[in-house]
Amino acid sequence: MKPSPKHLIFDFDGTLVNSKALVIQLYNELAVQKGYAPLTTETLVQLKPLSLYQQARLLRIPLWRIPSVITNMYKKYKQQIAQIQWIDGIPAVLATLYNAGYTLDIVSSNSEENIRLFLQSQAMNIFGQIYCSNNVTGKDSMLRKLMQKQGYTPNEVVYIGDEQRDMVAAQQAGVAAAWVAWGYDTWELIAPLKPDYHFLLPQNMTEIWQEI
Repeated sequence: MKPSPKHLIFDFDGTLVNSKALVIQLYNELAVQKGYAPLTTETLVQLKPLSLYQQARLLRIPLWRIPSVITNMYKKYKQQIAQIQWIDGIPAVLATLYNAGYTLDIVSSNSEENIRLFLQSQAMNIFGQIYCSNNVTGKDSMLRKLMQKQGYTPNEVVYIGDEQRDMVAAQQAGVAAAWVAWGYDTWELIAPLKPDYHFLLPQNMTEIWQEI
């Protein structure tokens, strides 16, 4: 029998907040300026199974410009924090989990400044640590760093996210992976990774984890 989870670490965009429309808007503003291919919700689906190199080719972005594109996007994101909204039901679920004694942290590829600004604007102060990777593939190292600093035991940690890379990061960090159905990636993309948990609705998290 595996230990009950005690430490819940969340992805941010797509898992806690609904930012897809804003991300598409900000990218397309940049794409017009730079001559990149436009992004749609359909294009996002096409991009998911591709490598970073293939994604860059499809969007007509020189591979070496990817870091600057991401930096530019997060700067613009900061200016639009007021547009970001919680996924419906998430604040109540977070409060329930926190009051039940779980530790709640965030590991994201967004910037720490953006996340803290949003949480402050929502008067949400129940998260402990916020660790952010400086590239789109570094979440596993952030998970390990957070756990080492906090003294978390990997078999009592769950990383909760909405994308393939979240599931891979959890597995590479040696913790349980939980997928949420309301984010960026579909179950067809996630199923081959065999996450430990999957949640169709936010409240499912409190139904499954009743006790520590």
